[in-house]
Amino acid sequence: MKVKSKYLYMQSPEIVKFHNSCLIIDLHIDALLSWKLFHINLRRQHPSPSIFPRGYLFFHADVPRLRIGNVSAVFLGLVPKPFGRNASHIDKMITEAEKIAQHQPNLCRMARSAEDIERAKKERKTAFLLGIEGATCFDGDPRRVRYFAKRGVRYVGLVHFNKNFAASPGIGLGSKGGGLTAYGRIIVEECIRNNIILDLAHISPEGFYDVIDILPQKIPAIVSHAGINSVHRHKRNLDNDQIRAIAGTGGVMGIINQSLFLGGNKLQTYVNHIMAARDLAGYKHIAIGSDFDGLIFPMHGFEDVTRFPSLTAALLEAGLPKNEVKSILGENMLRILKNMPPRYPF
Repeated sequence: MKVKSKYLYMQSPEIVKFHNSCLIIDLHIDALLSWKLFHINLRRQHPSPSIFPRGYLFFHADVPRLRIGNVSAVFLGLVPKPFGRNASHIDKMITEAEKIAQHQPNLCRMARSAEDIERAKKERKTAFLLGIEGATCFDGDPRRVRYFAKRGVRYVGLVHFNKNFAASPGIGLGSKGGGLTAYGRIIVEECIRNNIILDLAHISPEGFYDVIDILPQKIPAIVSHAGINSVHRHKRNLDNDQIRAIAGTGGVMGIINQSLFLGGNKLQTYVNHIMAARDLAGYKHIAIGSDFDGLIFPMHGFEDVTRFPSLTAALLEAGLPKNEVKSILGENMLRILKNMPPRYPF
């Protein structure tokens, strides 16, 4: 399949060459949500939303455009319904991801490990990994943690925008509900037992530190998509202590591409959040977690996944050394996956 984009050619040949040498991992893309809600065919290339003033809330990613952007791997968000039973709903989303990979083996593949991602990069494919966004996916049964680990889930976020049996959100329904419940602690322990990475995006501050306290030494936690409060204050962003706590586990924080959370709609604003996180925790603890297709207004200059070359150029223009840019774009998360190999590889 031939894929086309004007954006790659907006950069100098030197930038394009460097960008294409980078291993790029996006910690959170909700493309399966677009498929579920709008029956979007993710195997087809769709128009970029950048022709509109601030971009769509959805339609930021599909397989051809991921290849245009030279995205080596994405964590596809498995988003539960806010209420009711969800396990079969999540199963269907996983099956759809697998079908896409089966139908386009020249462009993408399923993945679980760092080695799977490195193989995809070498083969010029995009690797699909899976991340759960809310413990409601388990329908109240902690045994389903192991089941979804066997299906390939690599990280679990305990909560989305409403309180559930495991935890409370930082913003949304039940946001004043406190920290982890007793059941939430069981889910965390099951995740640790099954080598599933804990994602602390969306969780309340109390729940955040409850998980940090439970984690054994040398077990990294991540925040897949959030911003930095010291740059722009928002309940979906992290304060300085939280950022340092993630770094203290050896984990990473993915910077979200949501202008409403970051306090501006220019690519430079996105870079400002990266630089602030770098100053607080060091470059080895920063990653990209765009939240494309997740009801966001993305930055001008980073409107969809084809614009990753623009992000690479902006990071270099900000004065970051090439080794730091490579780390932030993907190598940091690759390190986490090497430290937390799948309990159930292919």
